[in-house]
Amino acid sequence: MLKIGTEMLDDEVLLVLEGSFSGPWVAEVERAWHRATIDRRPRKIKVDLSEVTFVSDEGKRLLERICARGAEVFSSGLLTKALADELSHKHRGTGNC
Repeated sequence: MLKIGTEMLDDEVLLVLEGSFSGPWVAEVERAWHRATIDRRPRKIKVDLSEVTFVSDEGKRLLERICARGAEVFSSGLLTKALADELSHKHRGTGNC
């Protein structure tokens, strides 16, 4: 189970994920990401993984695509901080994540 929250902050969109980021929830996050970028046309998208308890390989690939498109992925949670840091480091040279 995954809860997906979307918050609009000025010209930024914050996607807040809570729970297990796997299975059919990966497609739901992808839809939420597309809706946020198409409907709102924000300057910046941020994805908060602080309350995520598990990320499948498919979820990691989606996060890679989201980062490659300029979003910032972050986490204060122990389970996902390393993943967020890895994505940030990987995309640091491109100005993404």
